[in-house]
Amino acid sequence: MNKIITGTGLSARLWLLTSIVFAVALMVYSIVFKNGDDALLCLFVGFFCSLLGSIPALVSFFITLPILRTFKIKWQYKLICFMVLVLCIDVCYSVIGASIGINFFDRHGNSEMDIFQTFLLITAFLFTCTVTAVLIILSSVAFYLSDGNTNTFSYKIIFQQLFYNTQKPKTNIMDYETTPSAQPQHVVTSGANKILIKGLITGGLILLMLVPTLFINNLINEREARQKEVVKEVSSKWASAQTLSAPFITVPYTETFTNAEGKLVQSKTQLIVLADKLLVNGKVMSEERPRSIYKVLLYRADVNFSGSFKPYWPADIDTSKIDFANAKLCFSLSDFK
Repeated sequence: MNKIITGTGLSARLWLLTSIVFAVALMVYSIVFKNGDDALLCLFVGFFCSLLGSIPALVSFFITLPILRTFKIKWQYKLICFMVLVLCIDVCYSVIGASIGINFFDRHGNSEMDIFQTFLLITAFLFTCTVTAVLIILSSVAFYLSDGNTNTFSYKIIFQQLFYNTQKPKTNIMDYETTPSAQPQHVVTSGANKILIKGLITGGLILLMLVPTLFINNLINEREARQKEVVKEVSSKWASAQTLSAPFITVPYTETFTNAEGKLVQSKTQLIVLADKLLVNGKVMSEERPRSIYKVLLYRADVNFSGSFKPYWPADIDTSKIDFANAKLCFSLSDFK
């Protein structure tokens, strides 16, 4: 059966399939790690955001696929070049995504993330989505890059042509008869070709295995943020950090002075008397309060003050105007809870 595949149509299919795989991956992440509360929202938002955000990649496919098809090399090498192009595009998106992610976390006071780790995780996720889309329509991609010169009806045959040289060697009967000692040579896949393909497969597997790390890292960040919320909630019902002062005595004092008009004016103020000798004994005790899967550590303190007061009045203080009857012994706390 003959089929016509254009570079524009193939690029559009890859663009659409990659967006679908991206959205489905977000939905699976929501179901596994978010209890599926916003799974449908992740599906639709991820799909449309991926469509709009990957328009530059679509333009790149429009330009490069027809150019790759004109190369006078095997379609397997064309596919490798195309996947290298896809990886470069994913790297560009990853640089932007990692920069935005780091700025977002810093602005909201979350734990600092390693920008290189974020970059690798985003690259692995995007490249996995694109490779999955390519595998779904691999027959069409192979047919287009080979100009219709390959059997694209079976994935088994495509993979055999991709990783092994299945063409039989052409032998010259006359040469074989004139040189009886010559033996037919088995055609072996090029060593450089095999090493390159194995390297690409290994790199793809490494990137693929980084995807679960992305999900685990997001789960850790979510649990850490939730722990901070729990600590803040439990601590709100408990006293915060306390600053205690030593006891002091405040004594009312009436001061008389002459104002600008030459009249005598009385002003009431407070004299502060600090302890002459002071002894402070304290003991800090911790309490662990469970809340869901988290534990919040709280503290209590038993503080004892003891001392004596022996005031020394300055020479400009008239002791007859001090109201000793209304003197008060005071303490200060930073949090009255």
